[in-house]
Amino acid sequence: MTLHPLDRAATAECLASDVRADLLLVPPALGKAALAWPAHHRSDPIGTVVRLTADGPYGFFLPQGSDRPAWPDCCTYLHGGTPLKLPPLSHDGAAGQPGWLHHRADGRLYSAPLVLHPIISALAEHPLGQGPVTTCR
Repeated sequence: MTLHPLDRAATAECLASDVRADLLLVPPALGKAALAWPAHHRSDPIGTVVRLTADGPYGFFLPQGSDRPAWPDCCTYLHGGTPLKLPPLSHDGAAGQPGWLHHRADGRLYSAPLVLHPIISALAEHPLGQGPVTTCR
């Protein structure tokens, strides 16, 4: 998987503008697996991904209204307007710390929910050949 360096100016502009986004929080193991899944595909459906707390869930930005169909029970769907404390743009989320984990080279903020939903659902059922993900740790 190729991770593109975070374009801090473009991300700051997106987040500072009145862009309304929903956020899907997934357990860290599921988030890592979801980021790796599209590495084998030409079109990368993953937009900007953030970790809000140390060793916390991965947050995938989604267009508003992406809560149908329902996401797996281990995920938390936050609707736009939910107060969030985003980490500074200078933090890269390394070593389990809050920060920015993924950014597309084209600057797209949103992940594609129609592609991400089946990936997250499949991985939640049987992540990397293991049992189902049942908790958001």
